[in-house]
Amino acid sequence: QLATNALRDAVLAFFEGRFGRSERMAQTAQEVPALAGTAALVAARAAHRLQEFGRRDAWLNRVSDDASLQQALLMTRAELAVEERRAESAIEALTAMQAGGARHLYAQRVALRAYEQAGNWSAVLRTLRSLDKRDALHPTVSMRLRITAHTSVFDAATDDLALVRRLWNDVAERDRQVTAIADAAARAFARAGDRDAACRIIEAVLEQEWSSRLGAQYARIEGVAPRDRLARAEQWRARYPTESGLLLLLGELCLLEKLWGKAREYLTQALRFAPGSAPIHGALARLHEALGDSALAAEHWRASAMASAESASGSRGVGLSMSSPIGAPVVAPAIDA
Repeated sequence: QLATNALRDAVLAFFEGRFGRSERMAQTAQEVPALAGTAALVAARAAHRLQEFGRRDAWLNRVSDDASLQQALLMTRAELAVEERRAESAIEALTAMQAGGARHLYAQRVALRAYEQAGNWSAVLRTLRSLDKRDALHPTVSMRLRITAHTSVFDAATDDLALVRRLWNDVAERDRQVTAIADAAARAFARAGDRDAACRIIEAVLEQEWSSRLGAQYARIEGVAPRDRLARAEQWRARYPTESGLLLLLGELCLLEKLWGKAREYLTQALRFAPGSAPIHGALARLHEALGDSALAAEHWRASAMASAESASGSRGVGLSMSSPIGAPVVAPAIDA
């Protein structure tokens, strides 16, 4: 009876946050062999909370040969390893659990944290798919992890087009509309040489919702005729009539096509909606350089530099984050009609 009461008091003290008492009571419970293993696990968790890691490991080692406690021991090892950010140790324990047939919900959630700590993003995505089927994560948490995992695997892909296609096929339809995921996927396709696929990914998102981030990338894609992208982007004018980012995109594409008059029209409109935009001033500077008007070009370069400095110092910035030139300007003898 004394040992049973001690185990009860050890558990109660643990939940009260009285970890020293919890460990002492668990020690008392060792007098009854049938309770010793369970008490040792409680003591190990209490010692862990006290950051007495040597004692913790000693308690865990006491039950290492007890077959009836193996699942509890492995779960404890995995949890405590995750708390210490020892991801590989946690994964090792969880793998042993799974080999024993344990695939319960909480183990998967601990595994998710371990894979995230280890940067094993493919495993994160596999685990997320399983947890999402059971509504086991808050939607916001799940979305954050999906974005991080998908963007990480796409960023890690180099010029392996087959791999990039497999990664994209694994992206759920709902996630293909997420700007960060589409952006990473489009960049991966462009690096791997399939620039048409990169365009299609961006276009599918921009058809539904404007994104300056994707608009900037759409303007920079090489190997796809600017005129084709220009025709597609002009179709979005009715949907986003006052979006300075779209007007900047149209102006940039016109610059690539040497449509100087249309470029000036779009960029001037863009500047009216976002007068403090460094990228728009930069694009206008390149336009005037192409037209041979060095004075106006210098004026816009100064405005662009000032806007960039204000943005860097924490001031409010407006417009696309597209400060680098898109192609070298070509001097034109005249403006198109």
